[in-house]
Formats: sequence, C-alpha cells, structure tokens
Amino acid sequence: MLNPVIKPLCILGCGDVFESLRQNLSAYGWDSAHVFFHGFDGVDALAGQADGVIAQWSPQTHDLFLAVDSNAMNHARLELYGRARLKGFRMVSLVHNKAHLDQGVHVADNVWVGPGALLSHGCRIESNTFIHANARLDARVQVASHVSIAPGARLGADSVIGAHSIVGADVILKPATQFGHHVVIEAPGSHGGEWASGTFLESTAEHAAMMIGPGYTFTRQALK
Repeated sequence: MLNPVIKPLCILGCGDVFESLRQNLSAYGWDSAHVFFHGFDGVDALAGQADGVIAQWSPQTHDLFLAVDSNAMNHARLELYGRARLKGFRMVSLVHNKAHLDQGVHVADNVWVGPGALLSHGCRIESNTFIHANARLDARVQVASHVSIAPGARLGADSVIGAHSIVGADVILKPATQFGHHVVIEAPGSHGGEWASGTFLESTAEHAAMMIGPGYTFTRQALK
C-alpha cells in the first residue's frame, strides 16, 4: 500500500542508497509522482551546493529524506541533515517492504532500513541512521544517531552503538557489546566487549587502534 501523501517528498543525496531509492521507490511505499530527487556528484559537490539545493523547497510544503552513503558515510549525511534541520524541515524515514521490524521498534527521523534487514523487539534506532540490506539487530539493541550498519552485520541482543559509529559488512557483535561514539569496526568476524570512543578496527588491521582528534576531521592513527 502506498504511503498516504501529506507533503511531497524531496530525496537528496549520492551513493548506492540514493540510486536504489530512485530505481525502486515503490518498495518504500511512495508514489514517484509525489517525490523529487536531487543527486550530488560526490561529497565535494554536496558541501558546496547543499544550502542552495535545500533553499529550493520550503519546510511548510515539502518533507525531506537525505540519502548519503558509500564513501561519503555518516559525516556527509550529518552535514546535510544539520542544514535541513536548521531550516525547519521534517525528515521522513524509509523502510523497505522486505525488511522486518517487530512491533514496538522505535525508528526516529531520516532512518533508512534496507531489504532483508531484521529489527527485533525492543530495538531503538535514532535519527539519521542507515541499516543496510540483510543486517540483523537482535532484541533491545540501541543505535544512536548518525550510524551506519553495513550489509550482513549482526548485532547481538542488548548491544549499544554510540553516535557516528560504523559496523562493517558481515561483522558480528556479541550480545551486550558496547560502543562509545565514533567507533568503526570493519573487520569481519565476531567481536564483543566495550569499545572506547574513537576506536577503529579496519578490515586489514590485526589490532584495534584509536582515532586521534574528534570526529572525521583528523587522520586516523594507530596507537603505539
């Protein structure tokens, strides 16, 4: 059943999620006649053009969805999200019709849930978080804002994922895993325990390391 339209929807972004929405919008319950798309040619174009693009519409007449992923990841999506929020826009969330959300799952604004994803009872997903295809979140997983959970990842029950974090493809988090903010775990396999803010474990690394400096502004350096 198509989404009952209150306002036309504008989808802005770049990357795989943006393209998948453009190709198969009906899977998310929207009629393409009521949706406008604007694609950016990468992150540099987004940073330079975002204000002008957003200014084409009014929060009184349009809603937004911000679809930025791939190499841009969370920081570029956050930049666009922040600008839209400051201008008063309401962001919708998009859940694929082949995803499964148990009753009572909380989903905030500008959340994307891809096909085959499974969110179990008690899960809570905060704003501007993307959950990719075939990811699985077991009971009571808490995911903060501006997070990316890659295809095939599995998050064990009662895990807590801090803001601006990334869970890589096919990563398995044991029950009650705890992430601080800006944690990046991309090495496939099973991981658990507590991960301090700024920790990263890339797919080619043998040991975890710590990000130097806040956020994405600084080069990530391994601890000595």
